[in-house]
Amino acid sequence: MKKLLPISIAIVLWIGGVAHSQSANEAIEALKKLESRVQVGISYKDYGPALGETHYKVKLFLESPNSNSNPMLAKSVKKALDHFIYAKDIWGYKIEHRSDIIYRDIERNPRAESHNLNYLGPQKDSLRNMDKMLDDMNKKMAVNEKRIADDIVIKYPAVLKTMGSSSVVNLSNVIPVIWNEASKEIQSATKLLYASKGKEEDNESEIEPSPQSSKSKIKR
Repeated sequence: MKKLLPISIAIVLWIGGVAHSQSANEAIEALKKLESRVQVGISYKDYGPALGETHYKVKLFLESPNSNSNPMLAKSVKKALDHFIYAKDIWGYKIEHRSDIIYRDIERNPRAESHNLNYLGPQKDSLRNMDKMLDDMNKKMAVNEKRIADDIVIKYPAVLKTMGSSSVVNLSNVIPVIWNEASKEIQSATKLLYASKGKEEDNESEIEPSPQSSKSKIKR
């Protein structure tokens, strides 16, 4: 058994290296597939399932022991996926609220304007109360819009170049910017993967079977 130990170690290291490359490869290939789909055009209806398929492949890699051997690669793969997920969140918000525009400046947001109508008649008090409730609700929405807009600009400063005004964010322009950042991260992850493959090949070349173990194989 001792004679076979060097070969056993070599086989284990080789199998481990191949498993790592395959798992990382599948995650990056899934990201590239999603990247291609958004580049040629994809609907929101199809984007969700496509993202789900990508998320599954990436999750398998990130949760595997293999990702621990290259934390930089794992981090890059996760960042690429996070960009695609964030794009879906912004796209969903845009569809839900039926508006491309959100405001960073609450005072300029039409939602935040108060009605202040001078109601007359026996129902004036109830009408004023309803208006106040609507105003409060709209102001909360305006505050939420500002939070989202600020978050977008902080995470993706390139969005500022697409803004005609420093206080207005067009969500239709934001999504391509996010996807572009995802593409950049995929390129980084691909380079890290190739670098890790090179290291694995170097490690394999350093392990050679001993003369004794070679003889034992010939005897069999």
